Amino acid sequence: TESVTIPDGVALRASNPGLATLKNVTLAAAGSASLNGLVFDQTVAGCSSITAVSAVGAPTLGLTGVLFKCGGGVNLGGKVQAVMTPGLLAGGVYTAFSVAPAPIVNLTGTAQLQVQGGIFDFNNFGQGAYGPGRMNAAGSSLLVLDGVTVRNLREQAVVLSGNGSATLRNQTLIDHVGDAGFCAPGAALVMTGTGTLTLDHATVSNGPNAAICVGSGGTDVPTVTITQSTISNMAGAAIASNTGVSADAKITANGLTLSGNGRGIDWTSSSAASSLDLSHLTVTGNTYNGITVSNGSLRLRSSTVSGNGQEGGVVLRGSAIAGTFDLGTSASPGGNTFVGNRTGIAIEHGAKAICGGGEVALFE
Repeated sequence: TESVTIPDGVALRASNPGLATLKNVTLAAAGSASLNGLVFDQTVAGCSSITAVSAVGAPTLGLTGVLFKCGGGVNLGGKVQAVMTPGLLAGGVYTAFSVAPAPIVNLTGTAQLQVQGGIFDFNNFGQGAYGPGRMNAAGSSLLVLDGVTVRNLREQAVVLSGNGSATLRNQTLIDHVGDAGFCAPGAALVMTGTGTLTLDHATVSNGPNAAICVGSGGTDVPTVTITQSTISNMAGAAIASNTGVSADAKITANGLTLSGNGRGIDWTSSSAASSLDLSHLTVTGNTYNGITVSNGSLRLRSSTVSGNGQEGGVVLRGSAIAGTFDLGTSASPGGNTFVGNRTGIAIEHGAKAICGGGEVALFE
C-alpha cells in the first residue's frame, strides 16, 4: 500500500474526470482537502481510500465525482465536515464494485458526512446477515443522505453505534437492501447505540428483512423520528426491536405509511423508558400484524390501521414493566380507524389500554 499525505488546503483534481485511478493508495488529509474526478480502485493487496481525522480548527473535505470500486473508501473522524456529490459520474452512481469486503463509509468522533444526491448501487454484493454494514456512524458522528438512493445490497446499509446518528431526507430511497435472518444483522437500518435516526420524506422498500432494527437498551435510549415517509414490501417488520430480545427507544412518527410488509411495527420494550408516539399513520396490508407492542408505552392518534392479517391490526401485550397504551382519551380523542383487519385490537397478557377515555384490561 502506498500512503500519501495531502497538505492542508490542497485540492486533488483529475484533468480528465474518471481517468485518474488510484490503486491500493491510502490518502490522508492533514487538514482540509478536496478530491474531484478520482477513481478509487484496488489491487490484490487492498483498496484505495481517503482518511481525514483532523480535530484542529474546522477541517473540511469535499468529494466530487469520486468513483469507488471497492470498500473502505471514506474514513472520517475528528471534527471533519465532509460533503459528497456525484459531480460528473455517469448516472450519478458512486459505486462500481467487483468486490465489497469493507464498508464504504466509516465515521467516528464528531465527523459529519453529507451526501447530496447520487446513487450507491452495490450490484447485489454484501457479506450477508453478518456483514459490517456499508455506512457506519460511531462516536458522536452524523451521516446525512440527502436525496440519495442506496440499492441492491445484501447486508445493512447504515449501522449506528455509540452516539452515532443518521438523517435520511428529501426522497432518499433505500431499496432492495438487507439479508434474511435475525433483524439486527440483516435489517436495512440498524441502531445499536444511543444516537438518533431521522427519516424525513424518505422510503425504505423491497428488502428481505426489517427496515429499521433497534438493539439498544438501558438508561440512555436511542431516538427514531419519522416524518412523511414510507416503509413498504419488507419481508420482515418495518420497525422492530432486535429479534428474540427486547430493546428501548423513543420513537416518534407523523405521516408514516407502513404497507405490504411482513409486519408493520413489532416492538418489545425492556423497560418503561421505551415509548412510541404515532400520529397520522397508514398501516395497511401487512401480512402478520399492523402494530404489536409489548411493554413500554404507545400513543396512537389520527391513524388508519386496515387489512392486516393473522395477528390483527393492533396487538398490545403487557407485563410487570408495561407502560400506558393510549389509543385515545376524552381530553385527547384518538381519531383512529380500524377496519378490515383479522382482529381490530387485541389486548393480551395483562396489558391495559386507554380507549376513548376509559381503561380496558383483559387478562390471559
